[in-house]
Amino acid sequence: MLESNLTRSTDLAFQTNLLYLDVTNQRVGIKTAAPGNFALDVNGTARFQDSVSISGDLTVSGDTTVVNTTNMEIEDNFIMLNNGGSTGNDAGIMINRGAAGDNAVFYWDEAADKFKIVTTVSDGSTVTNITDTSFARLAGADPVDAQDFITLNHLATAATITLGDFSFSQNRVTLNNTNADFEFDSTGTGRFVLLGTSGLVLPSGTTAQRPAAYTGIIRYNTDTSKYEVSQDGSTWTALRTEQTSREVIKDVFTGDGSTTTFVSVNVATAPENIIVYIDGVMQEPDQNYTTDGSTSSITFTGGDAPHAGARIVVISGFADAQV
Repeated sequence: MLESNLTRSTDLAFQTNLLYLDVTNQRVGIKTAAPGNFALDVNGTARFQDSVSISGDLTVSGDTTVVNTTNMEIEDNFIMLNNGGSTGNDAGIMINRGAAGDNAVFYWDEAADKFKIVTTVSDGSTVTNITDTSFARLAGADPVDAQDFITLNHLATAATITLGDFSFSQNRVTLNNTNADFEFDSTGTGRFVLLGTSGLVLPSGTTAQRPAAYTGIIRYNTDTSKYEVSQDGSTWTALRTEQTSREVIKDVFTGDGSTTTFVSVNVATAPENIIVYIDGVMQEPDQNYTTDGSTSSITFTGGDAPHAGARIVVISGFADAQV
C-alpha cells in the first residue's frame, strides 16, 4: 500500500484537505483541496522557526505586514512608498512612541508640497493625510548645541536664541562679547548697500560715553547735539551740518601796545581753525597766537603785544572746535 501511494498517478488526500497532493499538477495543499497555481498552497497561518531563504520574488497581498526583528537590513538603494497606491496622499516613515497622539513622523506633505518632521495624532492605520501636532527638532538644526544652526521657524517663534557670541531676538541682533567689534566683511570691491526709503540711525551718547577714538569712527554726541568723528584715531572733531553751519565771521580789534589777549565768542576754537592778520600780515597758529576755547579768547605769544593802533583782524567760522 505504501509503495502504491508513493507512486500514485492520481491525487491523494489526508483527512479531506489536511494535506492534499495534487499529483496531476505537482502541487501540495495544506488545509485546502485546491492548491491553486502554487507548488505549495497553505490555507491558514504558517510559522518558520529557522532561517528562510527565498530566491524568487516575495509578494504580500495582505493589508498589514509585520516584521518582528531587532534590526532589519535591506540591500536595495531605494525604498518605494505608495507604489501602486492612491496618489495625492501624504507618505513617509512613522515611529510609534507608545503614547496616544504622540507618534513621530518624517513625511512628504502632499498639500504643502514639502517634507516635514513632526509629532502627530495620526497612527498610520489609514491612508488619510497626517495631522501635525507640532514640529519636531532635527538634531543639529535648531540652535541648542554649539554646532547647531538656526531654522527660520525657530527664529520666528523663539523669544531669544543664542549662537556663539550673538543673541537673536525678533528684529534685534546683539553681540554679547563685551567691547568686541561687530564686524561685517565684504571681500573684493563689493559695497555695503542699505536699501529702502527709511534712514540710518548712528550710535549716540554723551561725551563721557565715547568709545576709544578710531580712524573713521562716527557717532552723535547728545551733550553737544552734533555729529562727531575721529580722523586721526586719537581726537574727536564735531561735524558741521546744514542745521548748525554759519557764515564766515570777521572780528576786528585795535592794539594798544600792551594788551595781548582779545576776547570774542567767535574764536572759541582751535588756533588752526581761524585766520589772523595784524596790519595785513598773516600770523602763524600756535607760533604767533593761541586760543582758549573755554574763555573764547585769542592770545598773542612771544611777549610782544600788538602795537598801539594796530589793526587786528580775526576771521573764524571755518570749523568747529576740536573737542
